[in-house]
Amino acid sequence: MRTSISNGTAATPVQVPAVTPSAPPHPSAAALPRTNPNELGIGDLDIVLSVLANELGLNIRDLGDVIQKLEDAHFRKADWDKLGISLGLHKNTLDVISANERGDVDRCFTECLVKWLSRADDVDSKCNGKPSYSSLADALDRMGNNKNQADYIRGLSEGKKPAKRQKLDPGSTKKCGSDYKYNGNITC
Repeated sequence: MRTSISNGTAATPVQVPAVTPSAPPHPSAAALPRTNPNELGIGDLDIVLSVLANELGLNIRDLGDVIQKLEDAHFRKADWDKLGISLGLHKNTLDVISANERGDVDRCFTECLVKWLSRADDVDSKCNGKPSYSSLADALDRMGNNKNQADYIRGLSEGKKPAKRQKLDPGSTKKCGSDYKYNGNITC
């Protein structure tokens, strides 16, 4: 029995019914039709979290996840410098990465993403906006030959489960210098 306190006088006893926590709905409940279209179903949580994370943007703590998603999408790591330009990083920044990492493609690729997620070169003000999975997908699209990778990343950012993908030979080398020429313009 609990008591309540009223305007400074003696407390009046109040009967509070016992509350037992209810079990979560049975997994098959997701298949039931919704009576209220504004209610979230069991399977909607992943979608909501994914969309929310995309809206809030990515930061350096998301580095491992971004790398994993790009690997899952079969992005060619040897194109790290082209990706960097498309993400809004300056050519000078990419040259420094290449020199510091001494041509190691994996390290160049990782450091390029570190710079982007750390918002180097004021990437937020560029055509991509803040780092997010949708801005990453847009950058992959702008590269011209990564439509499948862009669609894969975009699908993940929209909470869709990707279809099984064939294993592809990434064709990655251990030298990161590239014949990509930066013309000083980033086109969106």
